[in-house]
Amino acid sequence: MRVSPVPGVAISGFCGFIRYPVYRFLAVTALGAAIRGFLLGLLGWYAGTAYLKYAQAIAQMEKYLFILAGVLSVAIIIWFIRKKRYGDA
Repeated sequence: MRVSPVPGVAISGFCGFIRYPVYRFLAVTALGAAIRGFLLGLLGWYAGTAYLKYAQAIAQMEKYLFILAGVLSVAIIIWFIRKKRYGDA
């Protein structure tokens, strides 16, 4: 149960409620926590690899979007200045 996403407090409380043997509980808890830690570490490793793979593409796209936002901002400012200077006509 320690490997599952069930909160550890619920598992510990249940084991205490049914009077599970303490030494057996500690051994099983340590083993389950080690397995869970390994699996979460492995998941993080693969997520980090996938992030690095797509980070370059995202950074390139971000650069183009930043340039586009700058051009649009300048165009909107020019439009407002012209509108104010020449009126609505």
